[in-house]
Amino acid sequence: MAGDADFQPLAARDRESASIGIGAMIVFIALILVAAVASTIIIKTAEELQQNAESTSQDTRDQISGKISISDVYVKSSADAVGLGGDDTDVETFDVIARVSSGSLNVQEGDITWYVTCKATMTDDGGAPNTEGTTYAVLDSATADARALSDNEGIDPEVVVTTSTYTITTLGDTTWTDVAAAAELTGGTGAVGDQFTATGQHAAGSTGRVAQNEYMPGDELTAGTTFRFEIDLSATNTDDTGDSEDEITVEDFAVSLTPGCDAEAGAGSELGLRIVVDGGGETLATLKINTITLGKTVM
Repeated sequence: MAGDADFQPLAARDRESASIGIGAMIVFIALILVAAVASTIIIKTAEELQQNAESTSQDTRDQISGKISISDVYVKSSADAVGLGGDDTDVETFDVIARVSSGSLNVQEGDITWYVTCKATMTDDGGAPNTEGTTYAVLDSATADARALSDNEGIDPEVVVTTSTYTITTLGDTTWTDVAAAAELTGGTGAVGDQFTATGQHAAGSTGRVAQNEYMPGDELTAGTTFRFEIDLSATNTDDTGDSEDEITVEDFAVSLTPGCDAEAGAGSELGLRIVVDGGGETLATLKINTITLGKTVM
């Protein structure tokens, strides 16, 4: 009968239904595995992106929180860098006017370091063959001594201001005991470089010299503070800076010596300046020395 084809034995129908169920289960398990793998990859990628974002954010905060902006750099003093006995030929010290950038935190006196880079060329072989004319990269650096713009340097001791802080530069022929007793000083031992606070006036006629310094080591320079510091270039001919050594030779670059950039800071030269705050940001600038006239800007 034609209608018999529509009727199958019970066992045959069961086998067909079971085959369909196994196939659906395989597809379902495959989808779960693919979803699990995809989820693992997505979660891992998201974690890596989050970690990178946090690291970048922290680096950015560090860079912003310790940033120093350079307002200007002036020629403060010049010298005959290699002792030729003639006129001054190179800049010896610069006066830097800087400001703590907005949003900067935890910038402290003693945490700021300056680096000056230059190229020093040997002017004599010094007995070593094939060294004359050789050029070396030189790094000159020191910790910046931040001072307020109103601070005085090398002032007479009888004009110090009560309650102000000073640094001893020279004592002359006046003993520390006499100076301390006359000015009722605190916080110093009498050595050059010591800092003290004046609670009275120095005795008139004393010959010592002092320099005012508002910022003590560890004092915070708040955001927006404008201050100044000095860049004192070190000697390039380090083996002998006197008149008897007027050439830059191989001995100046011995392992035990650290030549500076004073002989490479002449008119027409360019020096690289980098200011770094410990744990904070850095500032880069180029010092273009067009003249060694005192007070001229090199920015």
